[in-house]
Amino acid sequence: YDLSERLYGLYRQLEDFPPQCYRLTAEAKALFADWYDQLDHLRVTETHQGLQAVYSKMQGHTGRLALILHCLQGAVDGCLPAERISAQTMGAAIKLARWFIGQVKLLYAEGDSVDGALEAVYTKLIQLSRVRGWLRAKDVRNYERSLRKASAEVIRSHFRELEAMGYGETCGVGNRLQWRATVDAVDRSAATVDTLSTAESVDGYGL
Repeated sequence: YDLSERLYGLYRQLEDFPPQCYRLTAEAKALFADWYDQLDHLRVTETHQGLQAVYSKMQGHTGRLALILHCLQGAVDGCLPAERISAQTMGAAIKLARWFIGQVKLLYAEGDSVDGALEAVYTKLIQLSRVRGWLRAKDVRNYERSLRKASAEVIRSHFRELEAMGYGETCGVGNRLQWRATVDAVDRSAATVDTLSTAESVDGYGL
């Protein structure tokens, strides 16, 4: 299926939109504020300079992604975009931002993980989920020795990162967030497990 004509039409519609100041709904603003704080926490606790920059830049990029998605939806619907950007659009922008961060982290992965192996902490979480199913942050601290001293927020960040990379799914929000590895994730991770899976080091970051 050739998307060229469809995309060309959308670009022409976007070009014809008049200048407009767009604002967030109260719900979208709350989502963005929570996401902004998460990124700020990750930036402060991150030791890798490259990822520090990624977290910092993604704070602004998420807003731009939300604006792009909002205007694209207007073009698809054949009408001018509403003045307010919805929580649904902001949620989609945050998911997209998480995916981008996941891809960057894969590129920045050190040692053997450059060749496609998962970082040790992710491998351990997938293996634990194979045994226990849905995991909460406190479950990880109880059952995985190397993560016993990790904060709940860092563990939840790993959950979100694994979801963004396609290695499982999450449910719930805040301190009720849970994650589990899907069958496909377990199958794919088995092909990437190497000596990293026995390491006892703990990454102080993740998303």
